[in-house]
Amino acid sequence: AWGLEGGTEGRPNGVVVHSPDGRAERFGKFTRLKLPKGSTLELNCGGGGGFGPPEERPIEAVLTDVREGYLSEANARKFYPHAFAAPDAAAAE
Repeated sequence: AWGLEGGTEGRPNGVVVHSPDGRAERFGKFTRLKLPKGSTLELNCGGGGGFGPPEERPIEAVLTDVREGYLSEANARKFYPHAFAAPDAAAAE
C-alpha cells in the first residue's frame, strides 16, 4: 500500500524458506512451491502504508509501539531516528 501525506509505503507479502542446510530463500508470488523435508516456512504479511512524515510521529507513540511489540527497536531506530535522539539535540530544534 502507498503512504499518504508524506508517509512511507507498506511492505508487500512474502515468504522465506529456511532449508535444512541453512539456506534462506525469499519468494514473492509463487504457486506449488516444493519444500525439502525439514524446511521451515516463514510468512511475512504485508503492512499498510504510513500516514504523514515519519519524523513527525510523536516520540512517545514510537516508544509505546516498541514497548507493546508492534515495532521492533531496530525498525524504530531506522524509520523514527528522532525518537532516539539525545534530549539535548531535540531541545535545540
